[in-house]
Amino acid sequence: MTPLKFTLDRNLLILAARANNRAKWPRFVIAFMLFAVLVGVAVDYLGGNLSVNGTAWTVALMLGTALATSAAMFLITIFVTIPHKVSRALMFFDDAQRAYEVDWDEINFRISSTEGNASIKFARLAGWKRTAGHILVYRTDDHYYIIPRESLDTNAALPALIDHLKGAGVPEK
Repeated sequence: MTPLKFTLDRNLLILAARANNRAKWPRFVIAFMLFAVLVGVAVDYLGGNLSVNGTAWTVALMLGTALATSAAMFLITIFVTIPHKVSRALMFFDDAQRAYEVDWDEINFRISSTEGNASIKFARLAGWKRTAGHILVYRTDDHYYIIPRESLDTNAALPALIDHLKGAGVPEK
């Protein structure tokens, strides 16, 4: 197969980081809401106000507050924190803006740049995710390789890569 060649830019890195973080939010929101309900019930109990109506209102208030806080934290993370982290990383590391090459065969997935290369067996990959702008190939749950969709579409390689990932049993995230 002919290696796919591409360069990553700031916008693509931000989109990839957002897609990676999106999957973690439902667990965070559920845990935060459970914590808020427990705090509300504990406050009611310690205050001696543990009646059916008082507790129901406290639980509803705490759930609403937890949901609003989670939504605010999600928006801040997506639109402020992630772009800031990507910009800071690009200031210190110009690796992301180098030229990359990706190719694969029946057994291995390979990615290389001027700084080095990696060859990983498909069976050792943790997962993959398809989004509108790119494919994320996960080495671990937090470490992923970004492949822009444009580089896959121009070579008609998208179905071949997805077939290799699925054929090796790599889970879609």
